[in-house]
Amino acid sequence: MAPPFVISIVLITACCMFVKNEPLEIDDKLPKLDPKKVLIYSLGFVFVIGAVLGSVFYLLGPYLSKFYTTDLEVIKYALNRMRYVCLLYFICGLMDVLVGFLRGIGYSIIPMIVSLIGVCALRVIWIYTIFAQEKTLDSLYISYPISWTVTVITLVLLILYFFPKV
Repeated sequence: MAPPFVISIVLITACCMFVKNEPLEIDDKLPKLDPKKVLIYSLGFVFVIGAVLGSVFYLLGPYLSKFYTTDLEVIKYALNRMRYVCLLYFICGLMDVLVGFLRGIGYSIIPMIVSLIGVCALRVIWIYTIFAQEKTLDSLYISYPISWTVTVITLVLLILYFFPKV
C-alpha cells in the first residue's frame, strides 16, 4: 500500500501547511486560502485517490501476490486481507488529513492522542475482546477499518469543536 500512503502523506503536509497559510515565502502576493476549502479538497483528493488505488491494488491482488508466493492457499489469504485493507484504505487517508488539519489550526497534541487511542488502543482492546471470542482472520482484519472510522468520527467532532474558535 505504499503509493496511496505516500500520496496521503503529501496531502496531509499540504493541508497542514496551507491551513496555516504559510505559502513557503515564495511570493507575498499569493492568495490566502480558505481553511475549509483546503480541508474539503484534501479530503476529496485522498478519498478518490485512496479508493481508486486501493481498488486497483485489490483487483491486481492475484497477480501482485504471485511476487511473493505461488501457493494458492497463501494467495487466498492475501486476497482476504487485501479486501479489508486495500478497499477501505481511504478511511485511513481521511483520518490522516483530519489530523493534519487540526495540526494546521494549532492543535497537535489532541489529535495525536486521539489517533493513538483510536488506532492502537482500540485494536488492542479489540484483540482481547472481539477477536478473543471469534478467532478468525476476518474478525481481526475488520478491526482496521473500524478503528479508522472511530478515529475519523472523533476527529470530525474535534474539528467541529475547535475550528470555530480559530
